[in-house]
Amino acid sequence: MRPLLGVAGVLIASVFTMSLVSYAQDSKVSGNPGYFEFSAIEGRYGDPSVTINLNKSLLKLLGAFEHDDPEAAEAIKNLELVRIQVYEELDESGSYSDADQQMLTMRASLDAASWDRVVEARDEEERVDIYVKQDGEAIQGIVVMALDEEDAVFINILGNIQPEQIAAIVDHVDIDLDLSF
Repeated sequence: MRPLLGVAGVLIASVFTMSLVSYAQDSKVSGNPGYFEFSAIEGRYGDPSVTINLNKSLLKLLGAFEHDDPEAAEAIKNLELVRIQVYEELDESGSYSDADQQMLTMRASLDAASWDRVVEARDEEERVDIYVKQDGEAIQGIVVMALDEEDAVFINILGNIQPEQIAAIVDHVDIDLDLSF
């Protein structure tokens, strides 16, 4: 029984250490100009049904695997963080109009922080906004906000992103945005 407790102790210590490293990295990237805080939506729509947080270490690991597209692998290695939050069944956790209002508030925050809106798509049932934060030619961050009557999706990608690498990153992270209206 003792060896099992020893293994469990090592596992618990490892998870705790990884959590501290992850926390330190998260606080480091939160000061990055390409970082956008999603805390305004947390609790507003309930708990996210999907949360993905890929920090620099995990992204480098992904970039190290063999890829069909070497440009995508190189682009992924240059990323600092990919965060994705998906909220489903908005009708049960909050109304579509409330979610739409929250998205307008987030748009105002991005505009005030000098992010550039590069996509704005609207119809009666869907809203999509894509923002970029630039430093000269390089892109420091991308924020994607998509909302329909059932779901809300929020994505923040940050790092040193060259404009020609955006398509490779989006394809590799498998972000499926239907912008056909």
